[in-house]
Amino acid sequence: MKLSIVDNKHIIVDFKNEEEIIRFNHHFTKEKRDAKWTKSSTVKFFNAKYKIQSQFWKEIYKLCVRYNMEFDFHDQDQMYYEVTLEEVTDFCKEQLKGTVYEEYDMEDTYHSVYLAIRHRYVRMDLSVSYGKSIFMYLLSKFLILKKISKKILITTPKPQLSMQILGEFAEINKSRFPFSVWRGKIKIKDAPVVISNFQFLSNVKEEILAEFDTIIHDECHRTSAPTYKDIYNKCPNVKMTKGITGSLLEDKSAEDFMIMANTGETAKVVSKRDLIKVGRATDGIISFIILSYLPLMVRQKMVDDRYNPSIPKIKSLDWDRQEILKHDWRTKVLVSFIKKIHQKEGSNGIVFFKTIAYGTKFVEYLKKAMPDSKIFYVDKDTKEVNRKQFADYMNDNNNCILVGSFDTTGTGISIKNLKWGLSAEPFKSFNLVEQVIGRFMRLFKGKDKFIFYDIIDDGRILKNENGVMKTKENYFFSWMAQKEADYKRHQFKITKQFLEKDAIKKDKPENKGLL
Repeated sequence: MKLSIVDNKHIIVDFKNEEEIIRFNHHFTKEKRDAKWTKSSTVKFFNAKYKIQSQFWKEIYKLCVRYNMEFDFHDQDQMYYEVTLEEVTDFCKEQLKGTVYEEYDMEDTYHSVYLAIRHRYVRMDLSVSYGKSIFMYLLSKFLILKKISKKILITTPKPQLSMQILGEFAEINKSRFPFSVWRGKIKIKDAPVVISNFQFLSNVKEEILAEFDTIIHDECHRTSAPTYKDIYNKCPNVKMTKGITGSLLEDKSAEDFMIMANTGETAKVVSKRDLIKVGRATDGIISFIILSYLPLMVRQKMVDDRYNPSIPKIKSLDWDRQEILKHDWRTKVLVSFIKKIHQKEGSNGIVFFKTIAYGTKFVEYLKKAMPDSKIFYVDKDTKEVNRKQFADYMNDNNNCILVGSFDTTGTGISIKNLKWGLSAEPFKSFNLVEQVIGRFMRLFKGKDKFIFYDIIDDGRILKNENGVMKTKENYFFSWMAQKEADYKRHQFKITKQFLEKDAIKKDKPENKGLL
């Protein structure tokens, strides 16, 4: 295959034979992760003239190596920037003089910055607790001060994360290098480095975005969303794209390739276990709490709907969620469980929820059961200033509980003084697993372990299929296997315990179909 640069964003691929075309077509036509639930299940990453984004050049190289095909790319040197690790290290050390990081061993961070500069298109899978803000701070300053970039755009998934990054930059920005945040109705203030969320950027005109020649995507695992592609298309002069996340799922799906199209090839992976081993993160225990309380008729409907192809998955999941959340026994058991944890540990924790109606109900139950405890509540409508006040209070005090939605507290929030967490509602997303656990890994004096309680709602039944009794699982129970695999990948210790409602005893005649 012969690659030629056609503009600052694309390359053209020429082929020698039919086999190369077939291999290329197959490799760059990807199926979505939820393909069986959607009508348009595949995405093609090239056009009829075999024009493809430059971010894929290394993926094309790997394809050629795999099938022993010729790879011809004379402009390959344009995919790199000539810089040495020594040069980057010296620069970073100079920037951190007089900060708390001056005495730390930051060599791995310097190496990550070097790789991000060296590669024109790149994504970095750096675990939560790695220190992504200082990484982006050093990277953006090097690119601007060394005149590699003229103007940089740092994208985030939400406004409060933009402000958090700006605040963390300010803590180490002794030289008062100009950074700016664009958000909401705030008047746009210019700076060499601009931080903004993708919702705001989607409404910014192309003539303004045309000033940027470099994009750095924070939480780049989210860039598979179409809005990010629209933003990239409105930045015609961008010549470099970088991405950083701690939740990258590289599975060669359409979503994985969409992220690659907005960032580039993965240059470095630092896992949670890597950070724990070198003392940069706290180890933890995952405890599955399996609740058995659902009546047989409810379980049967959950299982039947799950395996019924005529019922949309979303509709079935919504019904399942509504059903489990209306059971007072479930809520009271979890509140009682949290009370015991709180009394035993005397430390701070987070309770996660998804549905606002359930979150408000849950916090009311919790406050009634624990009237003398400091309990905070956060959802999408909580003001940013209040969120920061809660986080600051919890960092300085113990015996606090934050009840927060996955969306607002599962990512971005920075509370180091956390020892336990609990999921009050079911969740499955790989990204949520990665991000939620990362909340508890941050180092804090006196914290040697954290524990996360993952609540599983048991709706299994035994079903007779052609004379053979088989176990059939509801959606929420089936998610446990995938999450357990994710936790094991990071080598966390895993425990399981069952809590059963008296009315669900298996020896009762009306419950013969229960496990």
